[in-house]
Amino acid sequence: MSQVAIKARFAAGLVALGTICAIAYLLLWVSVLPLVRGWTPVVILSGSMAPAISTGDIVLSERPDLAQLAPGLVVVFDNPAGEGSITHRIVDRTPDGDFITMGDATRRIDSTPVPAESIRGVGRILIPFVGRPLVWVEGGQWLKFALASILFGLVVWISRWALLDEFDPWRDVARSSDDESVESGSSGDCLTGSKSQLVDVRVKHGDVTECGYATKPTGP
Repeated sequence: MSQVAIKARFAAGLVALGTICAIAYLLLWVSVLPLVRGWTPVVILSGSMAPAISTGDIVLSERPDLAQLAPGLVVVFDNPAGEGSITHRIVDRTPDGDFITMGDATRRIDSTPVPAESIRGVGRILIPFVGRPLVWVEGGQWLKFALASILFGLVVWISRWALLDEFDPWRDVARSSDDESVESGSSGDCLTGSKSQLVDVRVKHGDVTECGYATKPTGP
């Protein structure tokens, strides 16, 4: 394999390794912050808050301080229809204290005002796309899930090109240089002169060369 191909393979390994590290970093936020801060991760299952929040993003929400709820905040509240929760933005408040919400993408006010006791959390941190596999599972999109799993497995396999010594292009160059230097050294003193002129320098002089032998001087 040419040096260009070897280095291209190594670069592909670096890209794959960087992808894995980025995903691991995002998953670390999802798993650690809820434990440390007591926040709740919420997977966004629809595009009603696009483009600010997309399908498959994860919103980390904290328990609401009702006194601080105001227009502009993204809140997680119980679905008035009685199934799951909704993540929308507060846009106003009714005279009796309920909150009027709206999805950024729909630009239509939600039909039912949200009572304060129905608000479960206030969005604090957005973690992009890592919840998308769950969206595919929830929606029965098994082909997308399978393809994504295969792709991720391929990325993990390619990442070894940046981790294992056997794929290190600079290691191959260094090995080739060492081999060339040994070959050039072997064609010197050890191969000149007759057999009677070759002496084991480790015995005669306590000196060691690459080949272990040196030419015995012919003079006095």
